[in-house]
Amino acid sequence: MSETTQAAPTAARRGQLMRGVTIGLTSFLTLIDLFGPQAILPSLVERFDTTPQAMGSAVNASTIGMAVAGVVVALFSRHIDRKKGIWVSLALLALPTVLLAFTTDLAIFTGLRVAQGVFMSAAFTLIMAYLAEECSATEAASAMAAYITGNVASNLLGRLLAAWIGDIAGLSASFIAFGLLNLAGAFLVLHCIGQSSRAAAVTDTVKSPLQVWRRHLSNPPLIAAFGIGFLILCAFIGGSLALFAWRAPAFRGGGIFAPISRESGLVVNNLLLSVGCAAV
Repeated sequence: MSETTQAAPTAARRGQLMRGVTIGLTSFLTLIDLFGPQAILPSLVERFDTTPQAMGSAVNASTIGMAVAGVVVALFSRHIDRKKGIWVSLALLALPTVLLAFTTDLAIFTGLRVAQGVFMSAAFTLIMAYLAEECSATEAASAMAAYITGNVASNLLGRLLAAWIGDIAGLSASFIAFGLLNLAGAFLVLHCIGQSSRAAAVTDTVKSPLQVWRRHLSNPPLIAAFGIGFLILCAFIGGSLALFAWRAPAFRGGGIFAPISRESGLVVNNLLLSVGCAAV
């Protein structure tokens, strides 16, 4: 009896660990395309023969697709099967990612980045909905921690991986490798994540997405959370692009850096991160 009693918690911990790893890997493989290209911006500028500002805007165009898709998925999410929507979005994400390896036109590159943002946002939104529906109150914290860990890992490792592959095999190989990682994410979700069991029960209680949004917008703590998310993403994405694009002189006489320079951008970037952390 004692062995059986001890084995149950061990099996439960093992199951929680495997679920955390699966959630973290799914997050990593979903958002790696968002951050990876930022590490190869100088090489992309040379390839497309354009300015740093234009290339930065093209790479950042994925956020436009993410913003649009997030709203659309929120409107129709109650009609979308969670698991199927996630793995199909990741599989479709691989298509524009691989096509980026073969384009030399900046407008096409920008359009493909927007398409990437659409599929990334769809997968991201549905994963969050899946976790909210499937996890109990005690499980939600560890599930969200695993998901955020994968998100942060994609920010760091995605950049390192893009730069490393680009240095060894070229820019095209970086995008092809990322496309294969997206397919790996689709395979992971298809075979390792269970079918959602609570979506129908949750959607029955929701009358209109607009009513839900109005309730959210009247919730001050939730508004603060939105602001924190904005500041963090602004620092992660906008800060790195700005520091790349700004090429003003680094220092002036007397050791004071120019108001518009990479150094001043770094200061603003750190301030935004500090404000976000303080708000938390």
